[in-house]
Amino acid sequence: LGVIPDLDLAEALQRVTGVQVNRNNRNRTGTVTLRGLPETFGRVTMNGQTIVNPNSSNAEGGGIGFPFGMLDSDVVSGINVIKSPTPEYVEGGLSGIVDIQTRDPLDSPDFATVKIGGRHETLADSLTPSVSGAFSKKLNDTFGVAAAIGYQGLEFRRDSISVNGYSEGADGNFRPNQVRQTTTISDGFQLSASADATWRPTDNLSFDLSGIYARENLDTTDNILRFESRPRSTVTDLTAPTANGTIYGVSIENPRFRLSGRLAEESWEVFALNETTTWTHEDWTLSGYVNYSEG
Repeated sequence: LGVIPDLDLAEALQRVTGVQVNRNNRNRTGTVTLRGLPETFGRVTMNGQTIVNPNSSNAEGGGIGFPFGMLDSDVVSGINVIKSPTPEYVEGGLSGIVDIQTRDPLDSPDFATVKIGGRHETLADSLTPSVSGAFSKKLNDTFGVAAAIGYQGLEFRRDSISVNGYSEGADGNFRPNQVRQTTTISDGFQLSASADATWRPTDNLSFDLSGIYARENLDTTDNILRFESRPRSTVTDLTAPTANGTIYGVSIENPRFRLSGRLAEESWEVFALNETTTWTHEDWTLSGYVNYSEG
């Protein structure tokens, strides 16, 4: 991760066989589907421990998968996609597990990097900045620290057309009576960070404290043009009725036009902190975990 210029962690995940990235939601957070099952059937962990999903439900009450697009690919060291979980993994991932890995400073060379870039959106005609930095440092042979942070400005646009209603004509067929054209403009930012501290006083005992944080803020404006039929309108069929009596193509003369707008301020936030203690002796390994996560 971080070698190929992925825009976020969701783009990095889409290169894994059997993983499909979904970007239909309006905030572009990038959920994933494993093995063709719904996105909520997967389990997301950080260093083997559960991380809460800040996207647990939408306005209609349906579930949404974990928003991997909130995380900069530079703030994590790797991703493990487990499609067939074994007993050592946290239970609950019916379609599989996506484990986000932070950097172990004792197993990494010392380094420091800074990246500066930008994202261009053709439809919105916008250019937003992105910057990230990371470092790893061994303070001695037994203790090391690592941290990373990434910021991405957001400004994008989405255009959509939808049929919002049907009415029954005198012939018993149903025809569209209201069409809505929406231009959605979103403006905001993403901020993500991770940190890890490892202490290994002996070869068979280690203590690891790791954390991850991500936040996305969006101000979204919907400009809605709605046109609908009224008693004075002339409706002409453009397609034949289907077997259930629905006509999907019509021409509406003298319709009613309405223009409206709405503004939504949205934010998503997730935080996780793990402490792992591992002791090994010959063929035995004993591990203890303390985990806290909120979103």
